[in-house]
Amino acid sequence: MSRMRPAAELSRRIGGTRRWILLSALLGTVTVGSGIALVAMSTHLVTMSEVYGTAATLSLVILAVRASAVARVVARYVDRYLGHLGTFRVLTRLRVWTYSSLVDAEPLGDADHRRGDVVAALVDDVETMQDHLLRVAVPVVVTAAASIIGAVVIALIDPAASLVFLGVFTVVAVLSWSTLRRAAATAGRSM
Repeated sequence: MSRMRPAAELSRRIGGTRRWILLSALLGTVTVGSGIALVAMSTHLVTMSEVYGTAATLSLVILAVRASAVARVVARYVDRYLGHLGTFRVLTRLRVWTYSSLVDAEPLGDADHRRGDVVAALVDDVETMQDHLLRVAVPVVVTAAASIIGAVVIALIDPAASLVFLGVFTVVAVLSWSTLRRAAATAGRSM
């Protein structure tokens, strides 16, 4: 194996399958955005129906509520489908690379580890990638993208509120990240 950093080596190994994961993240952002739009438009519809009272004057808002609901459902389905498809393609590439590397490798194991234990650990590491891609990488990208979109929408209404939103989001993101890193380091040391 080369002396590349593990993330760079992994990115090189999965190659063209990255587009499936990125497409899943894009559709996840559409899903979250549609959900936010659905809540916002529904709230606006309820508020405006009290003022106007007729469906004819609210037809555009009713259409926006329906479009947001449909977009959310369709984007969520396609997001899950493409996310799993991409993840399984990544896992396939990683498995082929891992097993071909094992065939070419010198005998595995030492006095403390049997060959089967080493192979089982490698297989478990490859399987862990499924959880990493679907439950860690994509949600982080979706959260960041949805927050940026939210900040832009808030800036259209009140630029100062948008700055407050971005500040709070940044503080929460940094605190969450550092807390998770410490927890992972603690868990890693206890193993």
